[in-house]
Amino acid sequence: MPDSQIQTNNLQDRLMDAFCAIFPERSREEILTADREAWPEWDSLAAITLLTVLQEEFQADIDVTELDQLSSFAAVRAYLESHAG
Repeated sequence: MPDSQIQTNNLQDRLMDAFCAIFPERSREEILTADREAWPEWDSLAAITLLTVLQEEFQADIDVTELDQLSSFAAVRAYLESHAG
């Protein structure tokens, strides 16, 4: 397996763990398709909590103004991949 594939899998696994911590009532399958518009529990408090967890887990400097674009599991993953150091 190429290194980039291993890194992508590791990122997804870590991101999945972060989402599971914030949304423990959701299955891993549901989290893969997570969308803020469809999940009532993904409110402003959950968004800020997720932001904090992401900053700690990925050592990422994510500005709170970027929360609007981080509105799904796929969007968060794409954001982290594009900002990986």
